[in-house]
Amino acid sequence: MGPLVETCSPDPERPIAVAVSGGSDSMALFWHLSGWAERARRPLHVLSVDHGLRAESTEECRFVASQSARAGHDCVLLSWDGHQSGQAAARQGRHRLLAKAARQAGAKVLCLGHTLDDVVETLLMRRRRGVKSASQAGPVLASASPVWPDGRGLAMVRPLLLSRRLALRHWLEQGGRHWIDDPSNANPAYERARLRQQLSRHPGWREPLGRLALLALRRRHAAGASLAAVLRDRQHVRVDPDGLIRFDGTGLDHSRAALVLGVLIRVASGGDRLPRPAAVSEVLGRIARPGDRMTIGGAWLQKSRGGLLIGRDPGAARARLVHGLWDGRYEADATAPERVPVAPLLRQSAPPGSGWREVLSDRLDHEAALMDLSGQLA
Repeated sequence: MGPLVETCSPDPERPIAVAVSGGSDSMALFWHLSGWAERARRPLHVLSVDHGLRAESTEECRFVASQSARAGHDCVLLSWDGHQSGQAAARQGRHRLLAKAARQAGAKVLCLGHTLDDVVETLLMRRRRGVKSASQAGPVLASASPVWPDGRGLAMVRPLLLSRRLALRHWLEQGGRHWIDDPSNANPAYERARLRQQLSRHPGWREPLGRLALLALRRRHAAGASLAAVLRDRQHVRVDPDGLIRFDGTGLDHSRAALVLGVLIRVASGGDRLPRPAAVSEVLGRIARPGDRMTIGGAWLQKSRGGLLIGRDPGAARARLVHGLWDGRYEADATAPERVPVAPLLRQSAPPGSGWREVLSDRLDHEAALMDLSGQLA
């Protein structure tokens, strides 16, 4: 646990943030981190989200707060108000709350309580949907925050990812520590809950599925390390001072080039949504001759003799500052205006005037470093 967290946040003065729901996985993470933080003399900052989807959610947050106080740690209770949204929107909303709170506390790391059982479940669900790539397995040991710019510079770390839920519950019971079972985990309306019920009826599957999940996770981590190597290779990826990204896929097969391009499109857009893999693959097939041009995911792409040029789609640009960033791509200093017009020129990527610094290269370096770290630790 310690090496992973310390690698992502080496400054001993910075707090470590941890998201705790009150369930067994997150409570096991909390108590493990609490012991480590005391030995390492690192401040631990506990975050708990009251999602408001069940009447018990407020009481669950109070339980987390009481356990935090018992261990001598600060706890911040966060309220989410997007109750009518779908599951994907709910996940993004909670991540935004957690990311903002973690950054306000000065944390560079947000720890999450995912376990190998989550990897098993995700693997089986994605296989049912026909996913065949390394992304079958998820989540991973370390990754960048999925929200931008709220999660800028924030690492999502999962110290218990190789642990099993039953072992963690046994450890909690031995220590006289408690948790709260979320009834939605048994609600057959949710695919993951149905899968858990099915797995509970077949205890003999537990070990072989665990071994399968470990193999899939190693494959996912290895694929991430391979992707990181390309993102860091200046022969393949370069960011100009004006925010224009240059991508040369020479020597990369189609699938690997499409993975890299998906990341570059997201970063060029200044947002946090990856374009659909099928759409990226189609773009690679259609842009064949110098001068060919397309827009996708808030970015424009143009074929050049040296590969692809990738810039911001002017029609989708958000000409305002959010968390100190203009359009999610440029950092402002004290001399930069709060609002600037978006230039209609296709090649114009940076805001006009002085006082700006592109952060696309920083973002790519951060994501690549976490991909590479997961590959090394797997």
